[in-house]
Amino acid sequence: METLEECISLLKPFEEVTKIISSACSSISEVIPHLKTLLKYLETCIVQDEKLVQMKIELGNNLRRRFDLEKRKFSHLQRC
Repeated sequence: METLEECISLLKPFEEVTKIISSACSSISEVIPHLKTLLKYLETCIVQDEKLVQMKIELGNNLRRRFDLEKRKFSHLQRC
């Protein structure tokens, strides 16, 4: 049960950001700050379960791979 609660806690900011940037009144200019916030959250978030540690690492790696924030390149948008 603790693992499930820890997983929910880990993913909660992703749910919140998804809702914010998916809303009708959201703009593209909000995406980069929210992505940076998620990456910072992943750097500071502490999880105990080994599988969740790996999940946290993968979440960060996937965000960095999909959104090159330093170069402002969004690889998933380039495929369109």
